[in-house]
Amino acid sequence: MEKINRTHENADVTLLAANQFADEDWVSPKRFQERVVKRLKSLCVQTSFEWDSERTLERTQRGNEVRIIGNFETELLEQSKRQRLSDVFSMTSLAIDDGRWTQTEFVGRPIDAGQTMVVTVSGTYAKQGILTKHHITKEFHCSSVGEIYY
Repeated sequence: MEKINRTHENADVTLLAANQFADEDWVSPKRFQERVVKRLKSLCVQTSFEWDSERTLERTQRGNEVRIIGNFETELLEQSKRQRLSDVFSMTSLAIDDGRWTQTEFVGRPIDAGQTMVVTVSGTYAKQGILTKHHITKEFHCSSVGEIYY
């Protein structure tokens, strides 16, 4: 793992303890290294958001490893007569495959005068004996009438 962490930019890979390996996780060293290098690519993410307790919208991007659910607040700007994203109430995330995702933090940053919220969700993902750290960044947009979309 040390060699991979040194030779791949932003790699932060560790091995799980041997007792956390499933039977199918025990593969040849070459196959294991291939799995590790593949894991260094971005996780597949399903993005969702809620703006009230009754409606949740979802979009799947490239697969289904981690699901991120956001809950946002919008406000009316009187001078421009349009809504903007003013806060991120919460960002929750979970693994939606057989991996284990642990969210460690989230940060929301408004851009474009509040029309866009850039959210980064950080955490660790464990699967096949490999533990990796990830920072998933997504943009959420607000229409002039307060509809949130990707």
